Amino acid sequence: MIPRLGSAVVLGAGTMGAQIACLLAGAGADVRLLDLDQETAAKGLQRATKLRPSPMYRVDDLERIRPGGFDELEAAVVDADWVVEAVVERLEPKRALFERIDAALAGAPADAGQPLISSNTSGISIATMAEGRSEPFRRSFLGTHFFNPPRYARLLEIIPTADTDPGRVAWIEDVGSRRLGKGTVRAKDRPAFVANRLGVHGLLSALALTALPSSGATRPAPRTTGTPSYQSFAGPGTTASDAA
Repeated sequence: MIPRLGSAVVLGAGTMGAQIACLLAGAGADVRLLDLDQETAAKGLQRATKLRPSPMYRVDDLERIRPGGFDELEAAVVDADWVVEAVVERLEPKRALFERIDAALAGAPADAGQPLISSNTSGISIATMAEGRSEPFRRSFLGTHFFNPPRYARLLEIIPTADTDPGRVAWIEDVGSRRLGKGTVRAKDRPAFVANRLGVHGLLSALALTALPSSGATRPAPRTTGTPSYQSFAGPGTTASDAA
């Protein structure tokens, strides 16, 4: 049976958040796209609709996306099947939103259920984002790293923590592969995860080769230490996909 995805909340209407909202709406979900205020969220969605190739499957997918402000967050997350965070790539703004989500769900009716909660970070530690959160939150929390453009880039990295409920991991893998058409890869909670980590290694190897003298050169010794995060090489907030 194809898993059900009835409703979703996407936090952040930037380049990735707005396109993820379009992807989820195209998969049949009713989506709340939230940003600083309703106007900001609506403008972010409008920008996404002008991208080519289009992030939408059908024009009427827009009818399933409702832009709003973060002041609606508490009411929105209680009724969601999935909450996806896609705000600026900095730890503290993400943690602040997760604290609000945790408090909202703790005060929800007992029969409201617990949504899956995920971050679209490209490299920030998932476990660090979950520090200080309640046990129900941590069991429902993981990383879901989409690549740009999310409708067309097939890879979806799924990054659970030691606290994530295995049933939640299985559910999002099923949703990703069967509902969203993604090839899912389960990644460890390490800097840059899988794809960007490989991209960093390839980029640094290429740069090392270009730095060789034109004659009499020998290949540099292979790296034996862990690959650094892309942010440490190219600057905060930058990913390997940004360099492509």
